[in-house]
Amino acid sequence: KMGMGLKLKFDMTSFCLKICFKLVVALFAFAQTTAQSYPQYRKLNAKLNQADSIILISHIITAEHEVRADKRIEGEPEKETTLPNDSLLLFIEGKLNERVVTERILLPETRIKELSSILLKELKVNKVIPVKCDQPHHSIVIYKNNRQSYLDICFGCQRIHSSPDIEFSHWDMNKQKWNRLLAFFKKAGIFQFIEE
Repeated sequence: KMGMGLKLKFDMTSFCLKICFKLVVALFAFAQTTAQSYPQYRKLNAKLNQADSIILISHIITAEHEVRADKRIEGEPEKETTLPNDSLLLFIEGKLNERVVTERILLPETRIKELSSILLKELKVNKVIPVKCDQPHHSIVIYKNNRQSYLDICFGCQRIHSSPDIEFSHWDMNKQKWNRLLAFFKKAGIFQFIEE
């Protein structure tokens, strides 16, 4: 009987070790899948961590997203659209257009870490489906070696447009992240175009 008890104990230990090993392998595979599922997080994380400086701005609606009348609805033949007025673009020749900026806050390093924790928090549930207004009034502008990357944000319809080097969008956000980002802008001192 004693030999049977030792054998049972050994089998149980072996069983537990096998289960633990399988859990470790599964967790490792999950971590790899998650990292590969969110490559835009890696790009944005690198931009935020290596930035020379980061500013938050509020701005008027820029030509990239302004509302234009559809002439076809008014009965006129469709005309070739003209390029937007340069003075209303958010960026001109890769530089922030200061004429559209209404508020500007330079983020200290401690606030950059907080911003990272908001934007890079892994999505689990509650993805938000944006509405169609798409009129961004706020941006996060990231400076590195005299180059600028950005996230252009519409809190009203919960949409984000980013520079091509970041590839981060509203599909990378959920309700909790949107609420935290809005509170972050307010806490930093950006109040224009934010509804209470």
